[in-house]
Amino acid sequence: MTQQPPGQPDYGQQPPVQPYGWPPQQPPGTPPQQPPGTPPQQPPGTPPPGPPTQYQYPAPPPNRPSWFGRHKVLTALLAIVGVLVVGMAGVLVGSQLDSDDEASGDVAAAPASEEPAETNDPTEASEPTATTPAAGPYDFGETYFGRRGNVTVSAPRPYTPTGSAATARRDERWIVVTITVENISKRVQSGDSWYTEISADGRAGEQTFDSAKVNSDPPDILPGRTGSWDAIFGLPTSKRADVVFSLQYNFFDPIYWQGRA
Repeated sequence: MTQQPPGQPDYGQQPPVQPYGWPPQQPPGTPPQQPPGTPPQQPPGTPPPGPPTQYQYPAPPPNRPSWFGRHKVLTALLAIVGVLVVGMAGVLVGSQLDSDDEASGDVAAAPASEEPAETNDPTEASEPTATTPAAGPYDFGETYFGRRGNVTVSAPRPYTPTGSAATARRDERWIVVTITVENISKRVQSGDSWYTEISADGRAGEQTFDSAKVNSDPPDILPGRTGSWDAIFGLPTSKRADVVFSLQYNFFDPIYWQGRA
């Protein structure tokens, strides 16, 4: 048998013969089998056989400098302005404290030139101390002269209340007094700021209101004017007794009047 030169086709060589019965008969719908000795075919779109590749994470972005780092000039200017503002505020506060100290020193060093106020005055503007003695007692009909007003309480008169009067059970008889106030101050004296009390032989009486016959509401008294009102009281005794009457304005020290009634 003659040999062909290398690289020349052998036209007399026959192709390999497949085994008998190949390819085998396949049921309908089944994929064809590979001939023996051939590598298996991969489905389209699947990765090639072999070990799986490891996932590579993307590299982190480079660090970006802060706003202050990117604007160094502007940051320096803001710092200078802040230092100036803080310094000016400190100077202003210090000057204000100095001026307050000087003012307080002047007030402390100033001599007391005002006259002491009469705390017994029922219309006094300043509150009296607890140790200040009360004014009086005066006799009924006498006048109390104060720096803000002059007050007179008349002698008690017998009184017969009406059926609609607000009386107490312990009242055995009633009296009425007339209160007159002359306002010599520069302020209005409110009628709601007057308070009265009465006692007979050391036993407290109560004020009686009989609007059907007497208006017992104190009026508002303007500066330079005079006002008056009647006050009715029930006494817990039917006989004449030592009556003590007190008049108080705006929680200041009361003024007292006394007499037999």
